[in-house]
Amino acid sequence: MAAAESMNSRPTTGGALRLAEALIREGALDGNQARNALARQAEFGGWLGKHLVELGYFDSSRLADALAKAFRCPRVVLAKIRPDPGALAMLDAKLCDELVILPLALRESGEVLVVAVADPSQREGLARAAAAAGCTVRAVVCAEPEIRNALGEIASQRPAAKKKAISFGPTEASAEMEIESLAQSMSPANDSVGHTPASLPAAPPDPAKQLAVLAEKLQATEHELRRTQDILRSVVELVLEKGLATREELAARLAKR
Repeated sequence: MAAAESMNSRPTTGGALRLAEALIREGALDGNQARNALARQAEFGGWLGKHLVELGYFDSSRLADALAKAFRCPRVVLAKIRPDPGALAMLDAKLCDELVILPLALRESGEVLVVAVADPSQREGLARAAAAAGCTVRAVVCAEPEIRNALGEIASQRPAAKKKAISFGPTEASAEMEIESLAQSMSPANDSVGHTPASLPAAPPDPAKQLAVLAEKLQATEHELRRTQDILRSVVELVLEKGLATREELAARLAKR
């Protein structure tokens, strides 16, 4: 499946809400823009980021900047990085196309796979990548067209991969320094999915701290649920206002779930 097709077909509803809420929290998107983009996605499907760009709220580079900030992920430009062939071998090309994800480097003796993504909200996709690779996955954010172009170039050179290295990007030494720099800047608590590296022993749990953390998480979850309800209510109102569906049609669809 081509990357361009997969971004239009893969389900993104949960990720779309996470993405919209994160951009609103950062002040990169306002409520009306979020409602318009979510309504457009509800009608046409696909990744929310694609609709944000098509509506003119961002270009692909500015969207990547905003998502990197919103999800606390490093921002990379593929023109400065040469993907490690060992990292590329960790994930099947079909899965990379489906998720629009590009393996960049292996770190910590192969325990960590650094991947470039356009959509850092796709928790399920990152979990699938971690399961497929059998190691922790750490995401860095890149503009979607760059990832698509890189995947296409890698695919075009794959038959000759055993004879020569992939020929895009900078020199190997400068690419290694770039990847090392971004890997050192990562916080595993924020951008890792998958297995915990064996070299990091778990500290003994503190019941009082665990309860405090749990209480904070519950409060945050309640807040996010309220925000999600507000966004969904606005989307439903917009759908009804534009005549895209009737209340009865929406009720019937919800009853089937």
